[in-house]
Amino acid sequence: MKRIYHEKELEEGDFLLFLYNRSVKYIKLNFDYGLVTEVHCGEPYVKWFFDPCEANDDEDTPDVVNNMAAFNGQFYVVKKGVPIYF
Repeated sequence: MKRIYHEKELEEGDFLLFLYNRSVKYIKLNFDYGLVTEVHCGEPYVKWFFDPCEANDDEDTPDVVNNMAAFNGQFYVVKKGVPIYF
């Protein structure tokens, strides 16, 4: 597992683990898994699996991950080259 500090380090097919900071409260889980489904113009699109903050209204729409330093947690790449179509 490798810690990621900037979204430019992410590539299509990266399987991510996101650990929320302890300061984040009122969430169901303190972690989430995601898959980078596309990188367009330097912006990675991530499909989150659990969405513990319930921020994603549309289940089918990947989120754009930008300004990674502003996120309340840490990103880790668990595996690279995961097929995005399954």
